[in-house]
Amino acid sequence: MGFISWLKNVSRGRVSNEISDTTTKAEGIVSPEGMGVLASVGGNKLERPNFFKNNTVTFKETSNKSVTFSECGHQCSLGFEVSIWGNIHGFKFKDERIKKMNGIETAESICPKCYFEKLKQAAIRCCLCGYGILPGDGVALYHKSSKGVNKGVSTFVDDSAVGCLLWDCCPSGGFYAGYWTFEGFKSAFGDNSTGAEKAFTTGQIVSGNIK
Repeated sequence: MGFISWLKNVSRGRVSNEISDTTTKAEGIVSPEGMGVLASVGGNKLERPNFFKNNTVTFKETSNKSVTFSECGHQCSLGFEVSIWGNIHGFKFKDERIKKMNGIETAESICPKCYFEKLKQAAIRCCLCGYGILPGDGVALYHKSSKGVNKGVSTFVDDSAVGCLLWDCCPSGGFYAGYWTFEGFKSAFGDNSTGAEKAFTTGQIVSGNIK
């Protein structure tokens, strides 16, 4: 059964054993509005990786070519890789973004090292596993009463904690709510709800804005 079909079936009450009227009856995670929803695969207890012990924050240049970056004036590699609490991303500037200014090859941007500093400031940890969430990453929302939420390091949007979309944390993707940005959380549905919540309340196929 496809994910959307599953959501529609649940929203119409055909999978009643997956829904509880109160958060106390549901063992697992609950939606931002408090509906008891067990979102797990293969049993009630998920074995998640523990990234809370991963304090790795590294920057590595991956290109031998260096240019000057106009916004900060620094010279740096065109390619780089960052690793923040288990989340590893590689980047490379396209050649068309490089221009010659006064005979010097220049990229119209801040340099990778300055960008890395911005990433470190904006990065947060998943409330369930501690995985690094960076600007541009899709995120899930879980009500603060959900079991497994590490409130000591969680980032909250109203009464909901922000989590990653790794399979071990959000196997169905139903708690997808938007994405993380340098400015904070941006909702895909305009009201800080999740895909599952939208399907339950409307009984319709759910689509979100990820721009």
